[in-house]
Amino acid sequence: MSDAQIAKLHRDLGTIQSESARQKKHQQHIQSAAKKMLETVNQRLSEVKAFEEPDEYQSLLTEKGVLEQVLARP
Repeated sequence: MSDAQIAKLHRDLGTIQSESARQKKHQQHIQSAAKKMLETVNQRLSEVKAFEEPDEYQSLLTEKGVLEQVLARP
């Protein structure tokens, strides 16, 4: 393998590592936001009466399910 090929592999590896770190940081931000949103949804669920506001209650349950799926991702 030539020096030029080795240098290119090193640059490619650096690019991959940088992108991986960027994606990990982005995923951490998503997880953090989802946790905060889930806290808000759970608070609202505790305030809404299912029999008095069934549409809002169902909407909150749906949102809670989606947020829990986001948080379940590795």
